[in-house]
Amino acid sequence: MGGIPKGCPPFLIAEMKNVVVFLLALLLLLPSGGRGKFQVCGPIKNNIGSYSYVEDSSVLFQFRYVNIGDSLLTISQVVPSCPCMEASWSQEPLAPGDTGCIQVLYFADHPGHFRKSLTVINDGFPEWSYLYVEGTALEASDD
Repeated sequence: MGGIPKGCPPFLIAEMKNVVVFLLALLLLLPSGGRGKFQVCGPIKNNIGSYSYVEDSSVLFQFRYVNIGDSLLTISQVVPSCPCMEASWSQEPLAPGDTGCIQVLYFADHPGHFRKSLTVINDGFPEWSYLYVEGTALEASDD
């Protein structure tokens, strides 16, 4: 049952052990293939609350994030769920442990409640992350 076959020459057994030790050492010496790791600082759902709607008004908000991986992290795209939002972020790679910011400008085209999302695409893990924002644009009163 398993083990070394009977009649196997001792020099062959020693050679097989050397090969195994060599392969294990090689695995330890090779780069680990580390990756950056995207993590939002705080909730992934940002409720900006209520604000007074004025025609073509906009609201600026942000999501802070940190690279908790062991390699550089680069955000390649932030894709809003609708053309009513614009996102901006640093194109520079983020070192492990460093924080960054995604700024989002929401353009309200009418009063009312809204709930939108953003897809963050990066070269780390997870490669796709989702962020959410909601709020209410209140119609101005005539008081």
